Amino acid sequence: MRIFILFIFFLLFSHKLISNDIYEYAQKIVKEVSQNLPLRSTENMIMMSIESKKETVSIFNVINGNRKDLEDYAKSEGVGIEYFKSYWQNYTKKRVCKIEMLKDFVKLGGKIKYIYDFTDGDRFMSTLIYKC
Repeated sequence: MRIFILFIFFLLFSHKLISNDIYEYAQKIVKEVSQNLPLRSTENMIMMSIESKKETVSIFNVINGNRKDLEDYAKSEGVGIEYFKSYWQNYTKKRVCKIEMLKDFVKLGGKIKYIYDFTDGDRFMSTLIYKC
């Protein structure tokens, strides 16, 4: 019985240590990245801000233009707007998993959320990376 109680105590204590490590790691990421913001990610996109809540780091990006601009462009390319959402979800995951600090954070159990808004404030999409 004592061994069982010690085992339960260890599980509870180690979970708290891991949680605190993840929270501290999230804050470290925010501190490092925020020093370089705003940051032009592409010709049409700017990373504007970053924040963390518990084990999730959220990165806010602004896309130059609006939904209609993107829909018109998609139509001219013979695809739908869903094509671009799928592309950005895949691109974002690949990018996060190539950056050592972010990949290590995700492997610890952290999550990276990218939010993409148009310049008029309309939300284009968001994606959550929780596995690399």
